[in-house]
Amino acid sequence: MFTHHGDHALHSAPAARQQSPLIMTATGELVWSGPLILTSEFRVQTFDEAPVLTYFTGEGTIGAETIASHSYGAFIVLDNTYNEIARVCPIFDGFTMETDVSVICHADPHESFITDRNTMLVTAYNATQSDLTSLGGASDGWVSDSIIAEVDISTSEALFTWSP
Repeated sequence: MFTHHGDHALHSAPAARQQSPLIMTATGELVWSGPLILTSEFRVQTFDEAPVLTYFTGEGTIGAETIASHSYGAFIVLDNTYNEIARVCPIFDGFTMETDVSVICHADPHESFITDRNTMLVTAYNATQSDLTSLGGASDGWVSDSIIAEVDISTSEALFTWSP
């Protein structure tokens, strides 16, 4: 946007907005542009002794007013030619979400780590309905129960889960 002082008008330049992971050269040239969807946690990791790119894609809990907002989704794994080789979409047993929220995958965007065993560590938030009256809250309130899980990258099966 350009601003001119005095009796000149405020001018704005046309712009484009794109939400996607990007890889650029040091001189600003585009190397790769990811999908035009909400993504986060875009980074290089190692899978099967080779470098891979990983990123989170999912949906937020907009409209779920009873708890702090967060997202649910999957982690995508790309090979060195930018082809998807895995989609880690864990579904945890006994997982609950706040009323009127429905999602396909249970991972959240806060962490993914590929282990040397070719599994992925992910986090999630299990929304658990609880009596919060002793804390000054509602008798039917919600608590975000954090979960860490080790997931098989090929099958998205949870091999281990832990919750405080």
